[in-house]
Amino acid sequence: MAIPVNSSDAQVASSPSTVDGGFLVSSMVQPLIMGSFPWHPANIQYFLDTALSPYTSYSYYLETSSLRGSTRSAAVTYRTKPGAPEGSLNLSYISPISSDSVTLTWAVPSNRSGPIEKYILSCAPLDGIQPCVPYEGPETTATIWNLVPFTKYRFAVQACTSGGCLHSTPLTVTTAQAPPRRLGPPEVRKISSTELHVEWAPPMEPNGIIIRYELYMKRLRSNGETRSAESRVFQSSGWLSPYRLAESANENALEPPQPTTIIAGLEPYTKYKFRVLAVNMVGSVSSAWTTGRTGESGED
Repeated sequence: MAIPVNSSDAQVASSPSTVDGGFLVSSMVQPLIMGSFPWHPANIQYFLDTALSPYTSYSYYLETSSLRGSTRSAAVTYRTKPGAPEGSLNLSYISPISSDSVTLTWAVPSNRSGPIEKYILSCAPLDGIQPCVPYEGPETTATIWNLVPFTKYRFAVQACTSGGCLHSTPLTVTTAQAPPRRLGPPEVRKISSTELHVEWAPPMEPNGIIIRYELYMKRLRSNGETRSAESRVFQSSGWLSPYRLAESANENALEPPQPTTIIAGLEPYTKYKFRVLAVNMVGSVSSAWTTGRTGESGED
């Protein structure tokens, strides 16, 4: 009897025997495709065949000899257990990359070590924000959804048999930019009867590189109705990346767009409304309006 121990070993067992009433003086285990191995005295009943290939069939028979002759058992065939797959998975992504999803594909490894039971595609954001849902299944292409725009993710895939898994080299992918979101209203502070200081913060979800701010203003009547149409009163361009470290030398040379300004030449004791527009490479977002009033004449 042969028992597969693991993907590379098999144990062969036999009971003592006699030949034509004579005493057993030697025996031999013969794997049909591996050559012969010496079998020591009759009380040795186990033989461990090592360095075998995973998920491979081997046939064995037992040959015994005495002073009067020899005999051979019927052959038995057993297959070693599956092992971890071998080869390269060649993980790659499929273009174009979306702002909220990435489609990845990989190669099928050799199945000499056993049938592939599943693939496991893992995903992790490099900056530790909300985790992404991994893929597990039989396909060699998968799309990971619900990702954050303009965010770096590290992907890796495993090909698994019941005996182990083959791991790919990790792949880093940056999702595409999307229009910014969640821009708060600017803060307006009185400086004098003719000047207001206006300041704002970047969008809470920049979703890309902020390249411009635009500030718009409307003048109000004393009853709160609009006295003049909105007009752009300030604009500042630059390069504001959500990543702390610049990706290129050109980024280091660019300053972020200015998030503050002083609006002068206004009327005394007059209300003005302001909103700010934040622009990245693919879109923009506007804040809500906020109101400020200049000081009375003679307050300067």
